[in-house]
Amino acid sequence: MPARNHQRRVQQQGQSAPGVPNSVVIVTCRIDLPEAVYDSYAALAARSNREVEDLLQQQLLRCRDIIGSGIYFNEAQKKRLSNVVGHTVADAEGALQRLETSTVVDVSGFKFDLDPRLIQRLKTRVFRGESYEDVMHREIVRSLMMFAGMNPPLSNTGGWWRRGQRSAHNNGNGHGNIPKEAPDHV
Repeated sequence: MPARNHQRRVQQQGQSAPGVPNSVVIVTCRIDLPEAVYDSYAALAARSNREVEDLLQQQLLRCRDIIGSGIYFNEAQKKRLSNVVGHTVADAEGALQRLETSTVVDVSGFKFDLDPRLIQRLKTRVFRGESYEDVMHREIVRSLMMFAGMNPPLSNTGGWWRRGQRSAHNNGNGHGNIPKEAPDHV
């Protein structure tokens, strides 16, 4: 590969703190881009009323720590990711934080991951007047009770499943005295 001529210059930046240099070395270089790539950046620069070179510089600065084949999302993909995690995702760190917290369930100190597709489906089972957290708590407690051979009420009424709230079936310490369901036949 032939050597390219790079030009270096020192550029002064604004006011700096005492003892901190207020200049940076700028390297000017020439790169060859396919016309379609340049046209994409030129269109984006025109829409944002900026120079193509400024836009390319900003993109290169933003991606300088990405080594290898980084994961990039276009706007439509970022919107899909935001829909999956339930929050707007602006960058990779935000996406990771949301994914880590949205897929981990902690039950009495036992932590386990849930598939994001399962979480999405569970969220569709939350009805008006309920919160996702309450539904998850109710269904986890109900499933563990059934697994332990207990017979939890199948009804959502009565508040036996509400976290930290006193109800007719809850003795206030978080452990309910949950009555067995009445038999189907008399």
